Amino acid sequence: DKVVEVAYGNDVEAYLPTLDSTKFEFVEWNTQADGNGATVVASDYKSVSESRTLYAVLRRKFTVTFNANSGVGEDKTQTAYIAENQKLEANVFTKDGYHFLGWATSNDATEPEFADKVAVDEVSTTPGEAITLYAVWDINRYTIVYDGNGATSGAVENSEHIYDEDKEYYKRWAKLGVL
Repeated sequence: DKVVEVAYGNDVEAYLPTLDSTKFEFVEWNTQADGNGATVVASDYKSVSESRTLYAVLRRKFTVTFNANSGVGEDKTQTAYIAENQKLEANVFTKDGYHFLGWATSNDATEPEFADKVAVDEVSTTPGEAITLYAVWDINRYTIVYDGNGATSGAVENSEHIYDEDKEYYKRWAKLGVL
């Protein structure tokens, strides 16, 4: 709490402080502590005739930087507001041959700590915090089903593949001119 004394009849505008903080974003001056009173503008109090208490209405905030973590895209920063039902922005990064799993606070994580577009309050409730979230990727896996297309004998088992990884029998088929 800060008390500012203004002599009777003086201009209040010069005495209203402005708040500058990385933890809070100033919204307004208000006549009630919970922010449900009247909004106060300095020009409303050109002269003071009695004692008044004005309350700063603040939004608690922190910053989140999204890192592509070997994916494609520029780092992006979001200001996150606590206790306002806000969600983090959706992932915009891509990575060839991989799919996005979520976010982690470590760049070498293999499991995400947070889902995409998670509620801000699940990430932090500490005003002023600066958090970097790294994209967590998992390599794409594929199953190839071979269809005999009416053949009455012989079969080829389905095969499992990982993006950008050669299989030995591909090489054999390539030598036979099948691929």
